[in-house]
Amino acid sequence: MPRNVFLNRSFFTKLIATIVVLSMPVVATASVIYDVVDPNPDVYLTPYSGEFEYTHDINDDGFESDLDVILNITLEIDVYDDYDKDYSRYGYKQRCYYRYGRRYCYGGYRYVISGQKEFLNVTVDDTNLSTYEIDYDPLGFSYLDFTNLQETGTLDVSLLVTSGDLYFDKSTLTVVLEHRVVVPEPGTLALLGLGLAGLGFARRK
Repeated sequence: MPRNVFLNRSFFTKLIATIVVLSMPVVATASVIYDVVDPNPDVYLTPYSGEFEYTHDINDDGFESDLDVILNITLEIDVYDDYDKDYSRYGYKQRCYYRYGRRYCYGGYRYVISGQKEFLNVTVDDTNLSTYEIDYDPLGFSYLDFTNLQETGTLDVSLLVTSGDLYFDKSTLTVVLEHRVVVPEPGTLALLGLGLAGLGFARRK
């Protein structure tokens, strides 16, 4: 058999397979990944301890960069100062009002009585976000750049205390994504079979 004929048949085989694959429908399903970094015991941080670095790795949670498309992410960092657990540094006030001679109260909020304030600088994937004053609420971040997370499945975080001292409790990364799968239809498989059968018949000639 001439070599050029064999090459042409090899080319047409690849061409048919490519056309079949491209004609297959893609099915996308939405899913959410929660990746938590939770050291035990909690990590004590001061300006003298330097940067505390950790990595969220969603590859361990089944992420596949070639099939999964990340839609958005949120990052929540739980830190607290060493006075938070017994409330000794904070006061508590309720919102109250009087009506028809009766006192009604609802809700409430904490406030700092005294003491040193804590400030934390946050960097995500080499992008410095800002320095934040730490109270009793977790730090929450949305609209982060997840280009590196899409490519590698990892997100690097660096924390640096610039004033005061505090504890790192945990960090939670929430990833909303689409998992895409190519699903062959019966008609597509039949087309591939007919194409290959035709090539085989031509080769026997």
